[in-house]
Amino acid sequence: VAAASIAAAEETRETAAAESRRKVVTVAEAWAAYLAHHEKRWGARHLQDHQNLSQAGGKTKKRGDGLTVAGVLWPLLSMRMADITAAVLIDWQSKEAETRAAAFKPEAANSGS
Repeated sequence: VAAASIAAAEETRETAAAESRRKVVTVAEAWAAYLAHHEKRWGARHLQDHQNLSQAGGKTKKRGDGLTVAGVLWPLLSMRMADITAAVLIDWQSKEAETRAAAFKPEAANSGS
């Protein structure tokens, strides 16, 4: 009975610690873990494409003039995962659609065309 009580208390502490961690983990931390998890499964080019999605931008281009553009995920990286909601993602997508080459617009998705 005592061992069961100790095990239950330990499980409760572990659950509380995991919940605490979940509330503070950032998108950048989750993205880094995602990339690390898939690194061995993906080819070099595929991995680089994913890394480019989160690049900071503002660096001198390797080819051509000017500076690099921040990756599409860059605005989300500093946010906590717990703060990512549907409304946040819709707002992020709308802002990104204004400057990105992709033709997707939320209005077009909802119009059924």
